[in-house]
Amino acid sequence: MKEDAISKINKMGKAGSIITIILRIFVILGLVGTIMAAIVLAVLPEDTLHIRMAGTANIDVNLASVVGKNAAEEALADIDLSEYGYEKGTELDLEGVSYGIDKFETKGSHILMSGNGKMGDFNLRKLVGPLVAVTLHLIMTLITLFFIGALFKAVGKCQSPFEEDVIKKMRMFAYSLIPWVVFSSISDMASEGIFNNRVKFSLSVNFNMVFVVLMILALTYIFQYGAVLQRESDETL
Repeated sequence: MKEDAISKINKMGKAGSIITIILRIFVILGLVGTIMAAIVLAVLPEDTLHIRMAGTANIDVNLASVVGKNAAEEALADIDLSEYGYEKGTELDLEGVSYGIDKFETKGSHILMSGNGKMGDFNLRKLVGPLVAVTLHLIMTLITLFFIGALFKAVGKCQSPFEEDVIKKMRMFAYSLIPWVVFSSISDMASEGIFNNRVKFSLSVNFNMVFVVLMILALTYIFQYGAVLQRESDETL
């Protein structure tokens, strides 16, 4: 019974080691790709490629669904939109997007608006910041996979899950997750920063990762206590 359980634990450890090796290969390939891309974009002349995005938007707001048709028509009948600065030719700046109004009028219970939006020049060199963030993300992932692989390797050859080597590798795995508590949000940058000449990094504490780290550390101490009990049992026998 004991030998069968140990055999299953070893098989799980070996399978985990293989999967971890495959994942590390993919992460390394991605890491090489992002580093090369960041270097290429960093050395490109700033005026190599500019992209300007444009689009047309048509907006129809039906106030009848909110306050009723009669009330909406009465309210809109006395409104002069030009008094609020909304008329043909008006330029609006909406979070870095320039929006020119071609039509802004009321019709019955509807407010109708149409216009063209233009986004500022987008320079490929602005992707260097996000690529650096992704590179750091992949490096952290690779480090974590290294410690996961070491844990699976120890489990794959152990004679007992309470061996000191298994407990040590589990503790190191928990420590390797600590950077994720703070820097897991490093890839969640605000996209508008790419288009307005600044890269905005978000930095926050990931409480889900705090819970995971504490849980793994708790399991480590539980396994350590089990190792003490097993050692005392072996000495008694």
